[in-house]
Amino acid sequence: MSDELRDWLDQIGLAQHAEIFAANDIDLGVLPELSDEDLKELGLSLGHRRRLQRALAEQTNETVTASASEPPSGSLILSMNSR
Repeated sequence: MSDELRDWLDQIGLAQHAEIFAANDIDLGVLPELSDEDLKELGLSLGHRRRLQRALAEQTNETVTASASEPPSGSLILSMNSR
């Protein structure tokens, strides 16, 4: 498991599950694809499943917001050409 996932789990208060994810080859690329049933099968309680799902949703929203605030790659060229 990457230190990045371990650190992120620690930030959201779920560091105790780091070894479970490592033992099942789950990384940050796979984690968002896990269903509630998958998390239950891994032994996460209902509260921890909800906390993890909420944190993943917030991370996705932050990524979308950051992407939306970046100008399109061609906008600088267009603004320079319009002078």
